[in-house]
Amino acid sequence: MGARQHARLLAALLIRDPRPDDETAWRRLWAGYVAFYEATIGEDVTAATWRRLFRPDSNMLGRIAEWKGDVMGFTVSISDRPGGLARLAE
Repeated sequence: MGARQHARLLAALLIRDPRPDDETAWRRLWAGYVAFYEATIGEDVTAATWRRLFRPDSNMLGRIAEWKGDVMGFTVSISDRPGGLARLAE
């Protein structure tokens, strides 16, 4: 892949804060993440995680990867100490 083609691909990628209207797409990706790790996470934890991404006093940080207008990925990080973030999911 040439540099120009690579630049065009990256231009279509947007990393941004989650928005309330991302919830359906985020839950779809979250369910895939949980299934991949063969984990069981209750609806109460899933709902609380989503809500925490929007609380200004939360130690949780979320990002959405959007490709050509579609939500294609996410990250959720938890700050476990001042000035540092520990990766939780991607």
